[in-house]
Amino acid sequence: MVAIGTGTFDSAVQYTGTAMSAWGQFSVSGTQPTKTQYYLRSSPTIFTAAAASPPWNIQGANSNIVVSTGAYAQFRVDTSSVSSSTEGATGRFTRIALDWREGSPVLTASAVHDHRYYLCAALSSTTVVNDACLIYQKNNKWTKLTGPKYASLLLFDNDLLAGGAESSYLWKISQDGVYNDDGSAISAYWVGKDFMFGPNGRDWAVGEKSLDELWIDANFSTQTILTAGYAVNKSTTYTSGLLDLGAWGDMVNRMVQFSTPYGLGKYFRPKFSNAENDRATRINAYSIFGQPKPKTQD
Repeated sequence: MVAIGTGTFDSAVQYTGTAMSAWGQFSVSGTQPTKTQYYLRSSPTIFTAAAASPPWNIQGANSNIVVSTGAYAQFRVDTSSVSSSTEGATGRFTRIALDWREGSPVLTASAVHDHRYYLCAALSSTTVVNDACLIYQKNNKWTKLTGPKYASLLLFDNDLLAGGAESSYLWKISQDGVYNDDGSAISAYWVGKDFMFGPNGRDWAVGEKSLDELWIDANFSTQTILTAGYAVNKSTTYTSGLLDLGAWGDMVNRMVQFSTPYGLGKYFRPKFSNAENDRATRINAYSIFGQPKPKTQD
């Protein structure tokens, strides 16, 4: 014998907050019995779960919520019309959710220029404007651009123009030979992957090693100080050293001097950065050398 459970289920009164600007969807997961009906109600003031008001509104499953916005909401599931085992035996609800949006949506801006795709968006959950741009580069890698905040992007006379999100400025961006953001220094950095020293033909166990040296092959750049560093064992803290790219002739192939060298670990991640105004950095290659034990000083 199969017993059919029918009736109504009223949820608790949910507090959605006062910052709601629009409802989203009424989402239902699971196997819904046929003849199931859903209801929803909301109010700007609190009410009890058994209260007669505010009135109930018929609500479709997995569709946009139709009631007015309010700080308090409640839903009802009604299966009282289910009358046979074929209608209700397989019914099972696993999740019912109310979705809503708070604040005003921030419109993204995008464009394609010089075989690169630009997407400017609000990446922070607290910002009210586009606070960063993601750029899909020619090498199929993404980079992130922060600094001036852009509300719009467009192409004009083969230049990429950006409209300010916090001003009335209209900038030309990604210009050859320009290494500043409207007169301010660009705080640029590049982070590599986590490298692990292998045996490399030596009798080394695959375990902790010591970072011995970090060498950089870069282009000459007058009055440009490159900050080079490394993090050990996937840490977010870097040990850094400085390298003057304008002190070694047309090409630079030098070892970076660290204040606290010889880090010991299993993984090493390099990072290179420059935050000087109107200074460009081009790194052609870098080499990391390690050994089984840290160096000792006599």
